[in-house]
Amino acid sequence: MTTSRSLGSRIGFGLMAVVLALLVGAPSTVEAADSVKKLKKKALLLIQAGETEEAISLVREIGSSGDADALEALFDLGLVSPSEDFYEALVPELIRQEGALAFLKEHGDKPKRGFQEQVYVVNVLGRINSDESRALVIGYLKEKNDFVQREAVATLVKSQHRDAITPLIDLLEELSTQRHDILYHEVRDALYELTGEDYDLIEDWRNWWEPKKATFDPKEAKKESDGTTGVRKKRRGEEPDFFGVPVNSKNVLFVIDTSGSMNLVEKGDIPGLTGVTGGDKGQVVQKPKERMTPENERLAKFWSRMEMAKRELYKVVERLEKDALVNMMNFDNTTYVFNKKGARPAGSIRKKALKWVEALRFRDGGATNTADALRTAFELDPKINTIYFLSDGVPQTNPPDNDPTQPILDMVFSLNKFRKIKIHTFGYSEVLYPYVKGKQPIPDLEAANRFLKELAEKTGGTFTVLRVDPKRTPDNPNGDDEKGKKSWEPATVF
Repeated sequence: MTTSRSLGSRIGFGLMAVVLALLVGAPSTVEAADSVKKLKKKALLLIQAGETEEAISLVREIGSSGDADALEALFDLGLVSPSEDFYEALVPELIRQEGALAFLKEHGDKPKRGFQEQVYVVNVLGRINSDESRALVIGYLKEKNDFVQREAVATLVKSQHRDAITPLIDLLEELSTQRHDILYHEVRDALYELTGEDYDLIEDWRNWWEPKKATFDPKEAKKESDGTTGVRKKRRGEEPDFFGVPVNSKNVLFVIDTSGSMNLVEKGDIPGLTGVTGGDKGQVVQKPKERMTPENERLAKFWSRMEMAKRELYKVVERLEKDALVNMMNFDNTTYVFNKKGARPAGSIRKKALKWVEALRFRDGGATNTADALRTAFELDPKINTIYFLSDGVPQTNPPDNDPTQPILDMVFSLNKFRKIKIHTFGYSEVLYPYVKGKQPIPDLEAANRFLKELAEKTGGTFTVLRVDPKRTPDNPNGDDEKGKKSWEPATVF
């Protein structure tokens, strides 16, 4: 995929269809009663033009107008929020309007724009956080769309109220009889966050909860335990993990950076290793006794960023259950997709997927086109609910942008605000240039990791820093000790 258009224009194009649909009904009359509708029309045009700050000013003007049409105008504008800043400015204006709760209930019961509108309603109800709004959110746990259910679960966790615990246990009981997809794990995680407990059996949950449910306060429980309960979340099932992060979704996408810097070697103390090309090119450092031997070259290739990523992805594809839907992408200047939509890793499909992983190579001189990679990820199978995103570089745009990361974060918010795809991100440890005076850190890697951490935080995922594990070698890739026990994963998860 090319990058001939600017990122800003691509975001605007993505919003255009919805914006135009809302503009069609905007009247051209100039009566005073139409003032809010005119402000809404101006705000939509500003959103389309990328003038977010000016659009926020109009949102506040609409919110303060006292006009009967303000509630619907604000609700419609929220649907096309181009950035998190815009959305966070709009929602307080929306919920302070008279009749907001009844309006939200009506739109949630009879959504005109599919499950996305229900996700939006649940999110806004959570900001109200009253007994009545919480009861409405609990009702959405019974929806058939798991994107809506997941937003209801996340909203109830934020409420920190005991009213959420019984319905979550009920939902967990229902999910326990089905395949354990991401919703099952998120409900268990939610119960852990609210109670500090984690049980495998529903009977144990009910036995623990029944004598406590009348008086239990999640907030007080956290205070008493100083923020921790002493109970650790259990490992559930035998699902594979990607650098220590469980792959417990049945609709998952892996996105792997194959830019030129993925050739660099993480293990910087290998004799004969240069700081530019890495050991797998067989370069020689012009210093006595520091030539790249075949054994050192093998070790350098083992710890190249590309090989680290391939090794871990191969392991996951080998172990994924047959009922999962998995897809993979790699990106540098352009994006490359394994399959048009998620495929079940069974038989010939699994073999094909493993060969695809084996064939991954860094692109010499390849750029880090993060924006196109993420946009393509959201355009793939609409069932995808979890993305594992691995990269080692600062996002690059064409033409260059002084701050390439904020437009990408805005784009992801716009694409994800009502899908709530969880993005787990993976970056490399901030290694030092070998054989450089003072062994200076690589600044681009520091900036890349800051971006990856923020991307994960804003989508409910985790950020993992990949590190060298000295116990792992080409002859012992799992780092097994003499008793066959595996070493710790070479990763730190945040």
